[in-house]
Amino acid sequence: AANYHPTLGWMGSLSAFSGGSGYWMLTSEAISFSFETDMLTRTKELPIVKAPIGYDYKQSTIQAFYFIESVESIEIGDWLLVYHGDNLIGARAWLGEYSDIPVMGDDGNSFTSGYIQAGDTPKFKLLTDDRFIALDGDIGPFTNNTLYHISNLRLLPEAFDLSPAYPNPFNPTTTLSFALPQEAYVSIVIYDIQGRELTTLISGSMQSGYHSAIWNANRYSSGLYFVQMIAGEYMNTQKLMLVK
Repeated sequence: AANYHPTLGWMGSLSAFSGGSGYWMLTSEAISFSFETDMLTRTKELPIVKAPIGYDYKQSTIQAFYFIESVESIEIGDWLLVYHGDNLIGARAWLGEYSDIPVMGDDGNSFTSGYIQAGDTPKFKLLTDDRFIALDGDIGPFTNNTLYHISNLRLLPEAFDLSPAYPNPFNPTTTLSFALPQEAYVSIVIYDIQGRELTTLISGSMQSGYHSAIWNANRYSSGLYFVQMIAGEYMNTQKLMLVK
């Protein structure tokens, strides 16, 4: 696919038209289009990079393209894989910003059974050094014959985690950073040394990703306190030292 950026011009993996092939075009206004066949002999196409063994998928007549501007921690040659459930529905080697990834939908053929349906949101993964890392970002729901632009895909945490408070000791505020690999109900509560609940920083459902909460202890005296985070089956309790 190719997509026109008002500043950068044309981008994507489609660099030339081939005789005998069909193409579809999306425009926001009426245009005039002409195509000179003698340009074919002067146009260089981007190299075709085959997917790693075991990561092939079937072409569907129902498909869309997601143009990715940037991906956290990705390197040239890494792979972006797209899934619907456990079904691989798209893959592309990362060749730089605005790499386009084809995403296949269920068109009724048996070999596309389990592919994505209109309105569902695909899941992106990064394949790097034989490791799979889930990605998160502003990913639009799938619609046939649509071009999407995603400014950034972020790495999702691989496990629940509450990082050490910083600063600690502190006066009067400290930051509690935590990671959620999936949506979860999160509780973060502050206790005194007697085990009495002082304040609840977070109590509610939260999306996957990296988050933080700040405890302002200006109403409390110097001493030892505890913070406890519960998310699903995960629980972590840490000491906090307030020094005034």
